[in-house]
Amino acid sequence: MVLLTVAAALSFYAPPLVNPATYLSPSQVYQLDVDPTEPDGSGAARYRLTHRGSVAWESELPFTWYDAVVTDDGVAAGVAYSRGIMGGPYGEEDGDLRFVVLDPTGEVRFERTETRTESRAMHSQPVPQSRGVLLDTSNGRVVLRWVSDGDGKEEWFVYDVESGETRASIDPITIVDGHLIDIRALPGKPYFLAHWGVTTGSRFVLLSHALEAAWQHSVESEPTGPSARIASVDSSGFSIEHPSTSTVTVFEVTPTAGAPVVLESDHRPMEEATDALTSVPEVSLSRIGAVALGRGASDEVVRQVFSFDIDARGRFGFAQCASGSALVLVDTDGRELARSALDLPRGVGCPHVAWLRGDVWALALADAENAAGSVLAVDMTSGRTRVLAELQGSYTTSFRSGGGDGLFVLQPLEHQLQMLDVGGTETLRLPTGNYEDERALFSPEDVSSLPGGGFAVVDNLRHVIQLFSATGSYIRRIELEASLGHAPHYPAEIAVSPSGTFAVWDFGAKKPLLLLDAGGVLVSEHAPTFEDGRQTGRLRSLRFAPDGALWASDGAALLEVDADGIVRRVVGSPPTANELTEIGSTGRDRHGNYYLLDRRTGSLHVYDAEGAYSHRCDPAPNDFDDHVDFARVTISGDGTVYLANEAKDSYLVFDATGRRMDERTQNIDTIAEDWYAHPEGQDLWITTMDELYLTDANGAVLQRVRRHSDRTWLDAPRAAAVASDGRVALLTGTSSFVEHGTKLGMFNTDGSAAWTRSFPTLAPFAAIAFDADALVIGMEDRLYLIDGDGDALARLLPDVDYDQGRFDLFLVAHGDELQLLSRDERTVYRYDLTGLH
Repeated sequence: MVLLTVAAALSFYAPPLVNPATYLSPSQVYQLDVDPTEPDGSGAARYRLTHRGSVAWESELPFTWYDAVVTDDGVAAGVAYSRGIMGGPYGEEDGDLRFVVLDPTGEVRFERTETRTESRAMHSQPVPQSRGVLLDTSNGRVVLRWVSDGDGKEEWFVYDVESGETRASIDPITIVDGHLIDIRALPGKPYFLAHWGVTTGSRFVLLSHALEAAWQHSVESEPTGPSARIASVDSSGFSIEHPSTSTVTVFEVTPTAGAPVVLESDHRPMEEATDALTSVPEVSLSRIGAVALGRGASDEVVRQVFSFDIDARGRFGFAQCASGSALVLVDTDGRELARSALDLPRGVGCPHVAWLRGDVWALALADAENAAGSVLAVDMTSGRTRVLAELQGSYTTSFRSGGGDGLFVLQPLEHQLQMLDVGGTETLRLPTGNYEDERALFSPEDVSSLPGGGFAVVDNLRHVIQLFSATGSYIRRIELEASLGHAPHYPAEIAVSPSGTFAVWDFGAKKPLLLLDAGGVLVSEHAPTFEDGRQTGRLRSLRFAPDGALWASDGAALLEVDADGIVRRVVGSPPTANELTEIGSTGRDRHGNYYLLDRRTGSLHVYDAEGAYSHRCDPAPNDFDDHVDFARVTISGDGTVYLANEAKDSYLVFDATGRRMDERTQNIDTIAEDWYAHPEGQDLWITTMDELYLTDANGAVLQRVRRHSDRTWLDAPRAAAVASDGRVALLTGTSSFVEHGTKLGMFNTDGSAAWTRSFPTLAPFAAIAFDADALVIGMEDRLYLIDGDGDALARLLPDVDYDQGRFDLFLVAHGDELQLLSRDERTVYRYDLTGLH
């Protein structure tokens, strides 16, 4: 038995981790190991200096070096932050920067302490900030690089290693007039390799330890992609990476009494990131059965509505992408009028839909992998599809009909709003501009045509609606804060009725649906509900029909919302507790029962191992304020069911019969707390933003885990799975600032770390299943089998088209059976893994 896990995204800045580090002297005769006691480096650390393998000294010191160097005489120098590099919480002091030099016995030889203050640059760390420490062995000097203000300009302070006396202050711009990007010491050689960004591109400079330029190499700006950068340094020299051409140039460095001799020794293709996952053999899986969970997908034609539009005749066109992608045309009663299959390549998300003219509809496709997009025209009468236009970028926030005259395409990353005519020719382009210029676009989020011509744009940062003529001339704007009498939260969508009424969706607000008259006067604001009082949650694709009715999608059906915010009509299936329409998270218990979460109602529908309906776990009417989407579900050995309620930082608890027992609040970390139940017991493993806890069924903490087996901190736990014996496998990803790669760790029932493996090619938001001596990881369209020791064994090839976004994973029978639950098809596919691990 295994518990499926779903990755939990962190929507906040995680502080950079200060992991254990090892520093070697230039000749590598000395080694300094620094082991922090706090993940952000704000506390003490354990230090250990060895000389040719023998311990010279070891001690716990009241600071943690963020960066350090050690000489061939055993002198060590480093920089620390008393409250971590991010400083204290908002409103508190940010601590200090502490530069310390230790003698060969570990005693403080001298130190410099500077109080840190808030930077004048937005979203920047407090200042001063260290940029690193350099060692000048030939002159007995140590150099502290730092930034004292938010402008990023470096200063270098040179100190005597013996006395601590300040020798000099150097402005690196006097060496090269540019922006210093990177600098590294060449092991065993008296040089640093520095990378400056200059007006013409990049300049790479070998600096002597006296900090004088000894050799230079310029690389012109590359036409596409990122600029050249330092790839590596080693005892023979260094290499420079050219991402735009996917090549690496290797240089050998020979020191001389004068300038060093630097020779290009190789020019080769860049090596792609590889790890054990990329070299495992592929194994086709043998299916041993399939279980249909209740009836099949809904018989309703209107379902899984991602994006829709309404034509001049009041017909609805929408895209279905979850199972068998298609563009569907229906009437106001939901009867299918036409259907056109969509052959969407992998990597292309579900398209935006807009009516073009007559029976022709347009689709905006986004190819995130190739950073490109396109517009297709689909004739629903003939079924013919053609490319209407190519787009400059892949990210489109708004794709709107021009009322039969063309299309609006809003691409914020390209900072532009385009209008295309019915033939796909661009007729108008408005770039984004200055915040202070009311005539310019600044942060446009959505666009809608105006009756009689022209268009309206909603700005999500300036909180305004801007009105433009058909030729793009600015007319006026509506201040939403003045209209509402309070500041909106995040205006994200806009629609304009035939009579000029504005409908705005204020994402995140308590009353998100705003209705304003043609003059911008507020008519009403609502949190839309169904007639029984149940809230609709987030609505998408606000559209007015030709008769003035306001329609929107809740992701599953089309809803007509009246002026009082009440849903008066549903095209498709309305959300009812006894109807499973949109599957979110799923789970499986030790008896083989499957739990399917309905995203619209929050009810859990339970089916037995043969697929027969068993019972339901229904939340209370006011438990959820919005759609529950992919709220995690996990089931303990006694049948207790835990369902996450992220909006309230809590978990709903149901007993084995489906009865709602209570609601438990998160008591360890309200920011990020995911629960994983012991499938054969009652304990819970709980992940937070940087830790792992084992608690009993009442929430009492039994174990606290902060590190992997390699002593690195748990960096942003993403997913976990608990085996039938209570051990847990944990996938950790990269934090916002420091990249340590994706790691998979195994932890014993007492919380001790068994092993850790790094997988650079593994996405941190992969799915994971675990039991006995087998783990299966699902990433994008791939499945990997890993044994109980962390060794990658095979890439698994089932006979279904696996997609991480549409399938959930379960391992059962002590890891000898893999189950893939298709949420689209409501079917569990079973595969034999016997003998593979």
